[in-house]
Amino acid sequence: MRVRENVISRAAKQHGFSLIEVLFAVAISSVSILGLMAMTVISIKANQRDDRRNDSVRVASETAEVLMTAPFDTVQSCGLPPSSQGVTSPACFIADVKGKNILPDPMQSGLAVVSTPGVSYALAWTVTPLSDDLKQIVITVDYTDNAHAQKHAVTIYKHRVL
Repeated sequence: MRVRENVISRAAKQHGFSLIEVLFAVAISSVSILGLMAMTVISIKANQRDDRRNDSVRVASETAEVLMTAPFDTVQSCGLPPSSQGVTSPACFIADVKGKNILPDPMQSGLAVVSTPGVSYALAWTVTPLSDDLKQIVITVDYTDNAHAQKHAVTIYKHRVL
C-alpha cells in the first residue's frame, strides 16, 4: 500500500505539459502569426498605394507652381503623355516674358517622379478663360495602380497681374 501511495504522490508532484496542450499552444501561435503576416502584407500594399498618390499630388503641385509663375498670356492647355521611365519628352512650350524666344516648359525637369518601378504619370491641364483677367486651370494626373486607373485633379485660378 505504501508503494502505491508513493507512486500517486510522485505523479501528482510532476509538472509539465501534455502533448495535447503543446499542440493547442502551437496552433494558436500559428494562427496569430499568420494574422500578423496578412496584416503586414495589407500594410505594405497600402503604403505603396499612398506613395503613388503622393507622387501624383507632387506632380500636380509642381505643375501648378510653374503655371502660376508663367506669364498670363502664355498659359495654354496641354497634355503630356506618360513614358516608361517617367520622364516626359518636351511637348508643351511657354513663351518667355518678351515673347521672342520659345523656352521648353521648366516642368520637364520635375517629371521624373517614378519612385515605384513601373508607374508612369500622364499629366494634362486645361485652361478655361473665365474673363479677360481670369483663367481657370484644371490639372489632372493619371496613373495606374494595380490595374486600376487613378486620377488626381487640381483646380487653380490664375489672375492677370496689373
